[in-house]
Amino acid sequence: MASLALLFLLISWQSPNERASSEARENYVVVVHPENPTRSITRTELRRILRAEVQEWSSRDTIQLLLPRSGSSEKRVLLDLVYDMNDLQLKRYWTRLIYEHRIVEAPLSVPSPAVALRTLERMRGSLTVVPASALQGSVRAKVLAIDGILPGDEGYPLWLDSPSIVEHRASTPKRVSEASAARDEEPAAASAEQQEVLERLATLEEALATQRDGMPSLSWRLFGHMEAEYEEDSTAGEPPANNAFSIEVLDLLITSALSERFSILTETVFEALDDNEFDIEVERLILKYRFSDALSIQGGRFLTTLGYWNSKYHHGEWLQTSIDRPEILNFEGDDGILPLHSVGVSLKGAFFGEALSADYALEVANGRGPTPDEAQDKLDANDEKALNLSIGLQPSAVPGLRLGGGTYIDNIPMNIDPGAGQVHGDLDERITNAYWAYEDSHWEAMGEYFWIDHEGAGVATESSGWYLQVGRRLADFVPYVRLDAAHLDDQDPYFGTSDDTSTVALGVRYDPVRWVALTLQYERTNIDAPAGDPNGRTNTVVLQATF
Repeated sequence: MASLALLFLLISWQSPNERASSEARENYVVVVHPENPTRSITRTELRRILRAEVQEWSSRDTIQLLLPRSGSSEKRVLLDLVYDMNDLQLKRYWTRLIYEHRIVEAPLSVPSPAVALRTLERMRGSLTVVPASALQGSVRAKVLAIDGILPGDEGYPLWLDSPSIVEHRASTPKRVSEASAARDEEPAAASAEQQEVLERLATLEEALATQRDGMPSLSWRLFGHMEAEYEEDSTAGEPPANNAFSIEVLDLLITSALSERFSILTETVFEALDDNEFDIEVERLILKYRFSDALSIQGGRFLTTLGYWNSKYHHGEWLQTSIDRPEILNFEGDDGILPLHSVGVSLKGAFFGEALSADYALEVANGRGPTPDEAQDKLDANDEKALNLSIGLQPSAVPGLRLGGGTYIDNIPMNIDPGAGQVHGDLDERITNAYWAYEDSHWEAMGEYFWIDHEGAGVATESSGWYLQVGRRLADFVPYVRLDAAHLDDQDPYFGTSDDTSTVALGVRYDPVRWVALTLQYERTNIDAPAGDPNGRTNTVVLQATF
């Protein structure tokens, strides 16, 4: 009996360090509205929900995220353990989702756990993350298990050293990385009086939001960039551009939720031209209805879901790391060879499994005009419609990895020059693409390949283009390198006598503040001209400011 008592004491006894560690740990709980039927989610499902990849519950209620404020301990937990980003990267991520029209607005940011829980009680589809200690009194909320594990049980994944203990152990490595909290660090928890003021303001804001008399609100965003460029003398038969400062693009993006499932996006670009005049163009005009995560239908003028880069960045240069686009992805009006804009209807959606998620886009549009730079915005030059299918895959085992590809099929109408006669007859076009991309808190890497086949009236040509870009985040700096090339078949009458190019770009992006980036890039391009024209090489240095 004495031996059993001694064994019990040995098992139950904890050293002072172990007891301190247990007392220092603060669990953070995932809570939802009490009527939500969900009881447990996996870590993969939690990541997808908090990244707005999954936007509805199994009950068809729309998920409404209530995210903690920047600088709070619960925000640090999410940045390190769920998003794998710092605060700036997360803000950039939400902006990118808005730009892609996957969401209309960034999730609500709440000033305190108390406000989050009170708001959650009034929003049926809401989800938030708060310290377990915040669940006191008569709070009406349901705590979700993660991988079947409840807070306080062994193996629960969301925890952080208690702030009061962390302050006295500054030299001890923390589970949450310093990089996640270093940028945009805000003051520690407010005093009780300040907290009460914040809660009153939140209540007032909610009251005002319900008094718009049913009118939808518009959300405006501006993207823009300016440059200073130096170009070394070219040997390609053309003089180099004069060294100059330039205003490049002002991009006005407007989004609005017309209802829970209807939304609009418009994008208007003001672009400086070579004759020092400005051109205004409606880049996108989209009306979207979201049936579910598996299906949304969009109509209007949209970015063709052709590969990876075109949908992610387009004119939002602040979103991309490098200064310019790969050669193969030049815009139609800048001697581009791909149909980057479409007017028609697009079906999009995603399906989620524990090991893999898959998304798709199926688009029917007016297609191409007789020349590559003619957008068929109002009229179509023939009755044939372009068909585009794109598929993307994201394995859960490698967060941040994306693989995909697709096929674009069209019939290009004949081109008749009034002075020279027929340039080409009807051409069947098939564009095949494949891509991969990887992004985490430190690395950004992507690559794409395009094959362009034209057939018709005795013509059978093959053109291609590709790029590979890799960047590494070092605090506020991202050095990067990109290789890209475009090869156009000299016998292709649709592209004419275009040059083949191969480019090496080296650069570094610096984010001095949250919404501004400065990028310095050196670019060396080799030009392989058609037979009879001189080859050449250009060296360009560009300093860009973008916001």
